Amino acid sequence: MGILNKFKNLINFKKNSPYFYTIDIGSDSIKVVLSEIVKDEYKLKVTDSIKIAQDLDVYKHGKILNDGKIIESLNEALLRLKQKNSLSIKNAVICISAPNSRTIMTTLKVSRQNKSPISSAEVDEITHKLLENAYSSLSTVIYEESLIENPELEMIDLQSVYIRCDDRIVLDLEGEEGSEVELCYSVSFAYSQFIHQMSGILKKAGLNVISFVPSSSAILSALKKGKKEKLDGVILNVGASSTEAVVCFGGGIYLNKSIPIGGSDITKELSLKLKRPYLDAEKIKRLYSMGKLNPKDSSTVLNIINGVLTFWHAGVEELFKNFSGVKTFAPDFYLVGGGSDLPDVKEQLFEEPWTKSIPFKSSPEFKKIDLNKLKELERSEEIKNSEDLLPILCAYYYFLIKGIKNE
Repeated sequence: MGILNKFKNLINFKKNSPYFYTIDIGSDSIKVVLSEIVKDEYKLKVTDSIKIAQDLDVYKHGKILNDGKIIESLNEALLRLKQKNSLSIKNAVICISAPNSRTIMTTLKVSRQNKSPISSAEVDEITHKLLENAYSSLSTVIYEESLIENPELEMIDLQSVYIRCDDRIVLDLEGEEGSEVELCYSVSFAYSQFIHQMSGILKKAGLNVISFVPSSSAILSALKKGKKEKLDGVILNVGASSTEAVVCFGGGIYLNKSIPIGGSDITKELSLKLKRPYLDAEKIKRLYSMGKLNPKDSSTVLNIINGVLTFWHAGVEELFKNFSGVKTFAPDFYLVGGGSDLPDVKEQLFEEPWTKSIPFKSSPEFKKIDLNKLKELERSEEIKNSEDLLPILCAYYYFLIKGIKNE
């Protein structure tokens, strides 16, 4: 079966309930967001959310280590949401990030024998060729990173960067007349094993997966809605056990990469050095981030954090050096993920000299994601932590790209 047909089979376009969950499974917590699609108002209402703390031996660096504990935590979250909202909901959107989700930008040029109108069948043929090229290119990237040959991947998303017909920008090739066609798409894949494993976990929790949404695509989509379509920049998603760099050009994702270090590494070091349980260390880290520790304790915590960030900083520098084919990086940085709440992360990014070894167009600058600019999004509560942002953006992306079609 072709890549495009597999993608169509993976996404459920049948009529669904307007309510759905968005689930983000991380190394230290499971986050579940409840949303409602209001078709008449063309709006997504995020009505409730819950977060369940998770042991570190359950999910790490994108690997599911204990299905049973994930199902247990998920069932607890769903039961509490069901009791609070008096709703029985089956549909779920899964938020997926690197290393499980990879996106690559691919361009294809096609010369046609005549200028007759392009048929639907010809569009499918051209698209299939582009997707095959994307799969092959990403497979090469993965091999260069890990020496894994023939990775089993499934396409979970594709977004047009531009479509040209005889140098004219068009929205859709079908019906266009021309002799030269050029397509540029950002194509997202996920490892088949992870897709099947997550689908099995949700099935055991009584849920039906209606879509896997790459967090990188969701973040970029929100930025484009609030700023400009042809956005250039870098999204840095600092998660619990990994840091993902997403390089964007011309409003599309060029490539994403990740390193296995994140916010939980800081918490573990605090737990070790302060001789406190992990959850206590996490609370201390959050109090430090909010500036609520006394000067002496704050200084102690800062010294421990800086020790971990030295390794994190070196990893991020190496990560950018491995983006082959990029002549210069755009300077706009968008930080997301729970680890990005630490003020020291921003200092390491924008005040350290590491950027001098990376070809940025100008000195990197920190930019924020403004949810208030997403007019179709309505929230019942304010977002308290950066880690709570991703499932909301994935719910919003599903609503914009796929969800409204299900109504």
